Amino acid sequence: MSTTIHLREHQKAGLDAIQAWLGWPHIKTPRPDGERATYVSATGSGKTITAAAAAREFFPRGRILVMVPTLDLLAQTARAWRRIGHTASMVAVCSLYGDEVLDALGVRVTTNPIQLALWAGAGPVVVFATYASLVDRVDPEDPFGTAKVRGPLETALVGGERMYGQRMDGFDLAVVDEAHGTAGDAARPWAAIHDNTRIPADFRLYMTATPRILAAPRPGTDGEETPVVSMTDDPDGTYGAWIHELGLSEAITREILAGFEIDVLEIRDPDPMLVLSEEALRGRRLALLQTALLEHAARHNLKTVMTFHHRVEEAEAFADRLPKTAAELHAT
Repeated sequence: MSTTIHLREHQKAGLDAIQAWLGWPHIKTPRPDGERATYVSATGSGKTITAAAAAREFFPRGRILVMVPTLDLLAQTARAWRRIGHTASMVAVCSLYGDEVLDALGVRVTTNPIQLALWAGAGPVVVFATYASLVDRVDPEDPFGTAKVRGPLETALVGGERMYGQRMDGFDLAVVDEAHGTAGDAARPWAAIHDNTRIPADFRLYMTATPRILAAPRPGTDGEETPVVSMTDDPDGTYGAWIHELGLSEAITREILAGFEIDVLEIRDPDPMLVLSEEALRGRRLALLQTALLEHAARHNLKTVMTFHHRVEEAEAFADRLPKTAAELHAT
């Protein structure tokens, strides 16, 4: 396989599973609601690279849709797809106008359905979109601001008089990343990705490390059941059959991923009754967390750590302040 990135053995096995599902080189005729399959693989095992390699190998001149939950992941995914050797035109349906990464990759950005249809209307293309592009928008032509229109991705696919004759063709393959986020309430906007009349794709490949298996729906407040979509291993279900499964424990056993342990740190405020402003409290909390982390890292000789934060601003502040906290601890 002529890829610019060398696939590891477990990724090659995943590629073989995708090939068998497609029936490649004689790709099977998809059913009316599209062929579906779920690819389960542990976080960090290279699902993005495997999906990109599959699209390049099995749909070399195809129309590909890649759905991701966040803007950061969209840029990372576009970079990986270029690295794997995709040279087709790329369009991102998101708000990252002027993004340096996407600009360098030659990925055009728009949230305008007419522009999207002009750029990706027909022929080979890779369209990246966040799930937010599936959310209905306020109708700009409604003077009262109460009417809704479909999101830009769906609007471009449907066409109509507002599109001035422009319309985007459906897709050969839709890669649904972090697919567990689309499970649950079937009425959620993200669930539109499952509907082949709204987002037409011959093949849907759902990628996840943590499939959500949900119980039968319970009656709502009005006595009617709320429909749910579950990632059950079912060839006839919304997510199709599980064609590949690599769990976390197996990935660690096979040394695909490094082993890890979870340590819980208990932090107590020495002056809980001290009256401080909200900003001062945040700064105090940040210093305590950094001190605890650094002391724990020193005690256990940790060379790499990963921290999770609710907001990007908090992560940036944590990273910016950490060297200063370390220097102060060393000095004192």
